[in-house]
Order: sequence, then C-alpha cells, then structure tokens
Amino acid sequence: MSKLGRRLHRGRSLLRAACSVLVICATGATAVQENIHLETFDEAWRIIAETHWDPEFMGVDWEAVRQELRPRAAEAASVVDLRGVIREMLSRLGQSHFALWPGDAIGNIRANAGDTAGGSGGDPGFEVVLAGDQFVVSVVDPKGPAAEVGVATGWVLQRAGSYEITGSAVPQVEDVDEHMLRVEAQMAMRRRLSGSPGSTIRFGFLDENDRSRLVGIEVAQAAGELSQFGNLPPTFAALESKLLQSDSKLEVGVITFNIWLPVISRLFDEAIDQMRHADGIVLDLRGNPGGLGGMVMGIGGHFVDENLSLGTMRTRESSLQFITNPRRIDTSGSLVEPYAGLLAILMDNTSASTSEVFAGGLQAIGRARIFGQRSMGAVLPSLTDELPNGDVLQHAFADFVISETGVRLEGRGVIPDEVVVVARSDLVDGHDPVLESAIEWIEQHR
Repeated sequence: MSKLGRRLHRGRSLLRAACSVLVICATGATAVQENIHLETFDEAWRIIAETHWDPEFMGVDWEAVRQELRPRAAEAASVVDLRGVIREMLSRLGQSHFALWPGDAIGNIRANAGDTAGGSGGDPGFEVVLAGDQFVVSVVDPKGPAAEVGVATGWVLQRAGSYEITGSAVPQVEDVDEHMLRVEAQMAMRRRLSGSPGSTIRFGFLDENDRSRLVGIEVAQAAGELSQFGNLPPTFAALESKLLQSDSKLEVGVITFNIWLPVISRLFDEAIDQMRHADGIVLDLRGNPGGLGGMVMGIGGHFVDENLSLGTMRTRESSLQFITNPRRIDTSGSLVEPYAGLLAILMDNTSASTSEVFAGGLQAIGRARIFGQRSMGAVLPSLTDELPNGDVLQHAFADFVISETGVRLEGRGVIPDEVVVVARSDLVDGHDPVLESAIEWIEQHR
C-alpha cells in the first residue's frame, strides 16, 4: 500500500472510530461491539483480498467466504468468538503464515519481555523429538534447570503440566497426511514445554530404565538476545557455535541458531570467522521456524562465491530474486573469500519458512547436502497488520519457488539428501544420529 493509501486508510479508520462514538450515544454498547467486530472482520478480509499473491486465491471464492462468515462476525458475543470466525476465514485458504494474534496477549508479552518473572517463552532446559510415536528428550542444556533435576537424553516424556500423553503421541486421523500430523504434534508439544520464566511445570518421564519419574522444573529465561520483528511478540534470538575434532583430526564447525532475525547476522559472521579453515561446516536448523527471509542472501553469501538465486518470491504485481551476496570482508575488516569447504544442513519437521528457503535453495544449486527429516513445508513470506480491535493479522503476501528447479516448497518442504531416523536407543546412548551422519559425510568427502 502506498503512503497516500495508508494515510487514506488511517483517515477512514479515524472516521469509523468517530462514528463508533456516535453509535455509543445512540444505541449503546451492544451496537458498538457489533460495529467493531464487523470493522475488524472486514479489515482482515480486505487486507487479504488486496495483498494475496494470487488474484484467484488458489481456487478459493474469497467473496463467498466473506458473505458466509460476515453475519457470524456481527453476531459474535465476545472478542473470543470473533477470533474464532476470523481464524475460520483464514483456514479456508489452506496455506501457512495466515494467523491471528490476540492483541492483549502480545501487549502482555511486550510489557513483560524484560522481566524474568513475567511473559512467556521461557526455557525448561530440554528439548524433545518424535522418535516413532513417542516424545523423547533429545537435548538437555547442561547448565539448565532440567539438568539440575537429573533429566537425561533418551527419557520419554509422558506429562507436561496438566497434559498427559496416553498411547501414541501422534494422533491417527483418517485422510490426513502423516507428515502434517507429526508436524502439528511437534509444534503443540513445543508450546506445552514453554512457560513463564520463574514458573514451575511438573513433567512426567520414563527414564532410561523405563521407570516413572515426576519432576518439577522451574522455567528459566530463554537464552539469547531479546529481539523484535514487526508486530510479532519479542523473541530471544540465540546462536551457538563450536569446533569439533574427530579421532582422524577432522575439524568440523557446527553452528546452531533458533530464529532468523537481524541480531543473528553479526553472531553468524563471528562464528564463520572461527571456522574458515575447518574441513566442513554443519548448520543445524532443526526446530528453527524461520524469520526474516531476506537474510538468506547475506548468510548464503558466506558459502557461495557467485551471485546465484536461491529462489524467487512472487507477489501479485512483482517478483524478487533471493540472490546470494558473496562475503569478502570478515568482522575485522580483512579481505577473505566465502567458505568453500563442505557444507551440511540439518533439518527436521519443525524447520520452517526462511530455514526452508535457505536449505532448499543451497541444495538446488548443489552447494549443501541436507540431513534429517523432511521440513515443515510452511514457506510463504508474510506481513503483520494491526486490526481495528487491536489484534494482529499475520498474512502471506507472496509465493516462493526454488529458481533452479521451479519447485514450490509450500506444502512439500525440503526433502533431505539423507533421511536419518532418530531412535530412542540412540538418544539414551548420548548419540545424535543426524549430526553424526553429516560428520561422516564430511569425513568421506573432505
């Protein structure tokens, strides 16, 4: 939308707000509520109508959706009911990156973001993966609260707070793709593991000997630097890097980061400077949900010595190539060449969005080999807009295809070159089979 268009839009919003005041005088609070509900619904529908990259909405009759659901928005008894109507509208598109964020929740998160006793997104000090039909502890932070109470890799999660896992951790739903069921189960569990820093969550496990363990874990502040992008809640962005050396004197750099936000770029640059002479580099994007898409051009430039396209973002009116920008100056200002050694990328079914764009693009041009599990398949670039009632609409405005192959990653994901299945027995023994497979490949091809 142009600056003039935004001014006109704000002007219309002010006019509508003024009209709302008149309605209060004339008909009371009920009419005001109906008015703001309709205004919010209409604005959400309009934004998508004007910004969706496909004028045909991928076969969905968008006008018919409005006609069907608008009366329900008018009749919504509360903001919770209204959110249900808008979310149903978004679900009709059947695409990722369309979501409604409650304004009050985002406001509380922002207000408490710097307070270690408030907010959400705290870290219990462990992570889980789906091994078969069980959630199994895959990572334990040696300095975190889970380690303090004895939690170990290989333990099977059976309870998180009031939520208990009985039977298979992955629901069986007829006519639904198993990959998507596993994605949804994994994402839901990630939310259940998080809590407000300082709060205590009761977790139930089966230990390595299948004995039941019930422990209380005081949730810690998430590691990293607090960062914010657009209208989305603040997020702690963290990067870890290390150099591993094998018995054969192989040196492998491993870089892990949790989200694609600008603060990561500097940390990534510093990590690469420590790894320029490594035999290979492993980028661990497992669990990384994405972030700022344009970052793939700079990060990709650490590994590509040419201006190559990793993919094309297509809006309704234009297209943008994601071209790698070769990095020829290090953090000290010295001239360098992009890293030319072997590059492996680790992914799982919760690697999404920008992580998929980056990995899929480098895979397509033959620069990286992918290990692990098929990624989520949720790639569409999105924006956020505040709605009249204060809620925030996240909406995709573009499609994305891999330039080299023409493949759409949305709904498909990145297919690993080497699929690696994680078994509970590996984790009990302290192994990471995905990382180990990548290192073995580097050993064989250095």
